[in-house]
Amino acid sequence: MSDLSEIYELLAKDQSKSLVRTIEERLDALDVSQRQVSEAIGIQRRTLQRILEGEAQKIDLLTVLKISQFLDIDIKEVSQLYVAGLSSTNIGELERARKAGFIMRHFDLDILKRIDFISDVTDFEHIEKRIKDFFQLSSIDEYANEVAYSLFSKTRNKSCDKMTKFWIGSAYKQCAEISNPNPFDRQMLLQIIPRLRVLTRDEEHGLVQAVRALYQAGVTVVVQGYVSKIQIRGATFLVNSKPCIVISDYNKRLDTIWFTLMHELYHVMKDLDAIQKLGFHTTKEEGQRVIDFVNEDLANSFASEFLVPSDKVKFIRAFLDVASLVDSYASKWGIHSAILYGMHLSKHGEDYLKFRKRIPAPDALLRAFFAYPWNQESLTETALNLKETIYLNH
Repeated sequence: MSDLSEIYELLAKDQSKSLVRTIEERLDALDVSQRQVSEAIGIQRRTLQRILEGEAQKIDLLTVLKISQFLDIDIKEVSQLYVAGLSSTNIGELERARKAGFIMRHFDLDILKRIDFISDVTDFEHIEKRIKDFFQLSSIDEYANEVAYSLFSKTRNKSCDKMTKFWIGSAYKQCAEISNPNPFDRQMLLQIIPRLRVLTRDEEHGLVQAVRALYQAGVTVVVQGYVSKIQIRGATFLVNSKPCIVISDYNKRLDTIWFTLMHELYHVMKDLDAIQKLGFHTTKEEGQRVIDFVNEDLANSFASEFLVPSDKVKFIRAFLDVASLVDSYASKWGIHSAILYGMHLSKHGEDYLKFRKRIPAPDALLRAFFAYPWNQESLTETALNLKETIYLNH
């Protein structure tokens, strides 16, 4: 609870308290005049008189400190008593300042504008309304107390940057709204995973089919646009004790979408207990490792070997210049050719310009996923759209 909220709570309990009344009571108790007090504590008599008449709406800090010493009460209580005598207009100004401070502590406004979530970084009434509508909050304070609180209340995650909390919190809210009714079935998941490889060949419907199958096993998957500052490729967390995965459209490549999904599925299979303790786990760009008890190298190895075993990656290297041969072998192995090029580029980045054009963008693959939810009025709206187009439409 903020200091201002504490003040409001105190005043609600005792409307008789005010700075003017307290000073007057002290003058009567000491049997001294306003002139004596003003000279004794170094406050101009007119200033003290305006305070006692309730006309002084703004008092400088030094005056507050002097009054605190004279009354022999804590400066926090002096502030509370001072607020009690303010007009509703001034109270409103304090509340606006408090909310603006809250927003700036919890949100990176420049990035929110860059991703078109807000249109102005200085219009705090607009920003407050946008955040409340987006997360369906009754007050801005609920963002800290309710939005993905179970994720960020863990010790390790208290220091997460603002946009990580916003990005993960948005995904969490969607999964909570989707509210997968299916129990998590690890055995079903193990049966589904081997069937996902061939779905990579369908550039338009493959991911939707994969997500629907995973949903039946109690695993919910959502997609969100990549945000450069937080550098997250994907993340795994739990909602109602069921695993949820969020994938970003990092580097706008079809192969990366599938690699990230398989990477996160490894965490679902192997690391749920650790993730539950951590709150959530994020998979970041290379060189941006998250320090926790979840093994990223094993997840990467699983994703790589599942999509294309290393012996096939080594074999195809000699034929990468011949697109028709790559397509032929990809078809034979039941995989999209983009996966083969992507695996090669992960080891041989110097060939990026040579083979990048062979890897399609994931636009068609992600079309059904509302991958940029911050363009929507609310996350509830996004979740309902996902339910209608993906989870319930099969």
